[in-house]
Amino acid sequence: MDQLKPEQFKELSYEEMMERLEKIIARMDDGNIPLEESLDAFDEGMLLIQVAREKLESYRARIEETVQEGQ
Repeated sequence: MDQLKPEQFKELSYEEMMERLEKIIARMDDGNIPLEESLDAFDEGMLLIQVAREKLESYRARIEETVQEGQ
């Protein structure tokens, strides 16, 4: 799995981020990757979580705005 640059994360859909995060977790759980690669995977996973949270927050705000406009 190729490591993405941080700016590329925002181009992924939420579902793509979760799929990538699941793969990272599976690789790390396997325990058969070198320490340096494991640290890189951890860093990527943390960035994915941050971007996914931001994306969810923007979705929540859009939903709230739509609900408020409908009232």
